[in-house]
Amino acid sequence: MSHSSLTDIPFNLFCLVEGESMQRAFSVKVSSADTVHDLKDAIKAEKSPEFDDIDANKLTLWLVEIPITNANRHDKVLFDNITTKEELLPDDELSDTFDRKPPKKTVHIMVQIPVESRQGSDQRVAELRQRIQQLQEVIDNSDATCTDSLTQHTTAFDIIVKPDREVSFSWTKDINTITLDKFRKRIFTEYPQFDDDDYLEIYFYTNAQCPIQLTDDKYGITDAARPSIGNFIPFDGIQSDPLQTPLHLTNLQELIQEVRTRRLGLNMNDSTEATQSIFVASFLLKVTTIFHEELYLAAEKYLSGRLGIGPVDYSVHSRQTNDYVLGVTEVKKENFNQGVAQNVVQLESALTQRKRKRTRDDDDGGENETCPVKTYGIVTESKEWIFIECTMDEDESVSYRLSRLPGIIDYTVEGWEFRATDIFRKLVWLITRMKNEIPARNKYDKKASFAIYQQ
Repeated sequence: MSHSSLTDIPFNLFCLVEGESMQRAFSVKVSSADTVHDLKDAIKAEKSPEFDDIDANKLTLWLVEIPITNANRHDKVLFDNITTKEELLPDDELSDTFDRKPPKKTVHIMVQIPVESRQGSDQRVAELRQRIQQLQEVIDNSDATCTDSLTQHTTAFDIIVKPDREVSFSWTKDINTITLDKFRKRIFTEYPQFDDDDYLEIYFYTNAQCPIQLTDDKYGITDAARPSIGNFIPFDGIQSDPLQTPLHLTNLQELIQEVRTRRLGLNMNDSTEATQSIFVASFLLKVTTIFHEELYLAAEKYLSGRLGIGPVDYSVHSRQTNDYVLGVTEVKKENFNQGVAQNVVQLESALTQRKRKRTRDDDDGGENETCPVKTYGIVTESKEWIFIECTMDEDESVSYRLSRLPGIIDYTVEGWEFRATDIFRKLVWLITRMKNEIPARNKYDKKASFAIYQQ
């Protein structure tokens, strides 16, 4: 790459995030004495708040030379389409990389964000779809969930852009003046790449800071003023499967060996959400395989209910009907309260979805069964595991029982195999329990659903 003369003074570099159009290129000011590590910090600061949840040292920077012209300013730049590029290492000095002044009207740096954060515009549009139809109701009834804020006539909305599952940005407004149009403009301020779209559906979560409170208000789970996991009715009677068949024992042995391999290949002292998900998947896959003739495991499959639509982290389905049998929520940042709240809503959605299907299938359009129906959920971050039971009566009222399994699996110490074995046996018991209930509560050959969530 050719460059003009460069002296030891500050200069500007044009950068572009992979997958974005050329018109989204941005400039950062650096010095020839800086390193690539300093450049990463400058890029993170320039892209705030978009990059606030991304560690600067997880950015990957590439030296490129892409002219910026009127003809290509709307083109999205994909990494695989760049023929000439050079990865920059954190300790590289910019004086060595740019020994001359960088050319004008040119993208000099291609920025790759971590894979868990990199989602294309189309995906973000699709996964923003959560409950815009309920926004006005939230505003009108916000005194039920934000009493303290109402005394000041303002409400704070924490907006979550999936699949991040973390707060993307906050929006605090006077509830007496806020409108849907103002909210739409606020979204476009944070995500200008959507501004030119002819049609955009926006769904969002609010009050993410108190999910247990919201679900408790909705379902009347506890009598506590400030509910937590400990206020749930205990899910008593959880057992360990005896693993009496060769298939059970083989799958357990394969699970232990698989986890051993993952421990060797991963940095267990720096466990991330992605790492935790790998271990959760191992447990679920090995347990489901025991029932492979009847059940299968799926990831990120959408489930709709009365309170909205969204993906279940992992779910187990009937091979005969594809109905939900189990759903799992993965816990983020050790926030089990939020994971339980999400699981509670999803379990209710699974049951109401089943009841809607049964009503359509019944010849007389009525409910022929009189017994309550149950579904089960799991909340975990791979080390701690919570089992949840949801029961729906004929009047569609729901009740919940919850128990946190004793002990944790510490994958970094010797002896983790004993706790892993205990969790495996309890998982087999739980799926067996649910599977055995399906024929009894579906005597008219209407299959039920069962969801598991992993927060």
